[in-house]
Amino acid sequence: MSDTDEQAVDLSAGLDNVQIEDTENDNNLGVKGIVLLLNNHWDESRELFEKHRSQSLVMHFGGAFVHVLQAIMALEEEKIAAAKVGMEDVEKKCRESLHQMKKQKKKSKGTQSDTAGQEDRWMCQIIIADSLLFQAVMTFMNQDIPSYMKGGWLLRKSWKIYEKVHKDISEHYDDSRKNGKVKVRADSTSIVDQVDKEEGANGEPKIGKVAEVPAAVGSAEGTAELMTKETLSRLLGAVSFGYGAFQLALSMLPDKVLKLIELIGFHSDKENGLKALEFSMHSKDMRAPLAVLTMLWYKVLLKPFYTETFQDEELKEVTDLIEQYQSEYPESAMFLFFKGRVCRLQKDLDGALAEYEKAKELCEGLIELRNGAMFEIGWCNLMKLNYDTSMEIFSTLLESSKWSKCFYTYMVALCQGSKGAVDIASNLMKTVPGLVKRKTNQIEAFVSRRAQQFKKIKLTDTLCELLILELIYMWNNLSQCSRKETDKMLAICGAVEEKKFFHVRSLIEGAIYRQHGDLEFSDQCFKEALARHEGLKYDYHIAAHALYERGNYRVQNGEKTEEGKKMLLKAKDGFKEYDFENRLNVRIRALLSTLDGQTKK
Repeated sequence: MSDTDEQAVDLSAGLDNVQIEDTENDNNLGVKGIVLLLNNHWDESRELFEKHRSQSLVMHFGGAFVHVLQAIMALEEEKIAAAKVGMEDVEKKCRESLHQMKKQKKKSKGTQSDTAGQEDRWMCQIIIADSLLFQAVMTFMNQDIPSYMKGGWLLRKSWKIYEKVHKDISEHYDDSRKNGKVKVRADSTSIVDQVDKEEGANGEPKIGKVAEVPAAVGSAEGTAELMTKETLSRLLGAVSFGYGAFQLALSMLPDKVLKLIELIGFHSDKENGLKALEFSMHSKDMRAPLAVLTMLWYKVLLKPFYTETFQDEELKEVTDLIEQYQSEYPESAMFLFFKGRVCRLQKDLDGALAEYEKAKELCEGLIELRNGAMFEIGWCNLMKLNYDTSMEIFSTLLESSKWSKCFYTYMVALCQGSKGAVDIASNLMKTVPGLVKRKTNQIEAFVSRRAQQFKKIKLTDTLCELLILELIYMWNNLSQCSRKETDKMLAICGAVEEKKFFHVRSLIEGAIYRQHGDLEFSDQCFKEALARHEGLKYDYHIAAHALYERGNYRVQNGEKTEEGKKMLLKAKDGFKEYDFENRLNVRIRALLSTLDGQTKK
């Protein structure tokens, strides 16, 4: 799909540039609310959406989305629960509206008094699908089996709606591109009603394939309305946001969730998702700037987190995208976050810190955004081995953030120990296990187990530094460090004397030598990590990652591809219930998928 020039919308950054006429419709009001949000005017954005929520489902949804975004950024259970209730209320209101449209249609059958047209019906269905998608995302954040089941069921319902509405609007839009306008009949049966009939409005997931979407549900008796290409383009932009985000999110889910989702009937198509998001980005729907954020989230945050390489052309594409939209949102802290991540991908940690400092200044009064900027500043300093600054940042977050006191205490302990205050670090380590809020939180479970090891092992400054390097590696961030920094890291590894951590040391050394281009010696380090882990009843994440690295080296080399695939599959399936399992499995699946694609070509 193209026609981007016709669809492009001026989402100007400054408040003075947001020109809305007295006759502005719901979508234009929604655009204004999103522009306010992206320019850090969160309160004004909330007030605008709240003011119009009772008269407009679009604005009701926009207001609920603001709370969802805040909740996800804060990672606080109370805010997530409240945001979920808000989205459930949006879904309920849209269902009530669809019911009223259905009643009105029956009363006006055969007349021209059916004022609720197909545009309104489609928009209601899109908002319901969006609300189900966001409910699923927040449900998955609980990271337990019941939540995966419930989240999968919500995704299934959401997908059925997206697929049907996207198909219908696409067909009409293609016709309108030829003629400028097209006749559209109001649906006699809503896809939402069909989904409820198949799934139950409050049921549990059913096992089996998703039923094929009907080719058409329009009624010959319904009143036909003329719909312009511009209207259909905006509607297609609206549904393409969720349709595309859904596909991208699905492609990055861990195996245990993905198997469940594939079991209940659908598969992801990443390329199709990217195309849909790109169309939404250039549409005039209020979701257009959200599609831009989602595209950047995938390309700058998610993809580098799970993959080893980031091509130069990809980096240029992302940089151009950020520059294009930052000119429209010069006050947006969110775009500064993305610029900071691009700097990290370029191994420019000083440049990244400069962007995050700017973002922090723009976030005054916005706790979630400010804490996010501070975390990035602390983490970049950690990658630079600046323990004093990192400790100061993580100590502040320990006091100000409600997210994981357990993790922040662990980070402060490591920084204290790394700069020589080992007694303070040891005392802090003792408190870490007692700060775990939920055992299903994988990060808290990991740092708790690490902290408990020091009941029997004496903590030293070198061990604290090694465990910082372990975190940098597990976050897939070693590739973002300069040669100067990785040389210092090698020196730290060489100073480790505690034999019970030699397997960790070997893994980190292997990863650093890989960064330096010494691939054969790197492979020997990973082999040593596996050998040193043999017989241990803990730290299976070290063995799994070492095996992954050995397999990755072989498939990338191209000479021992089959041997490498066997290693990757063993890393994926040979270890169970270890730390960071979900992350590694997604990386392995992405690598194997790439290899399969190359083989087919």
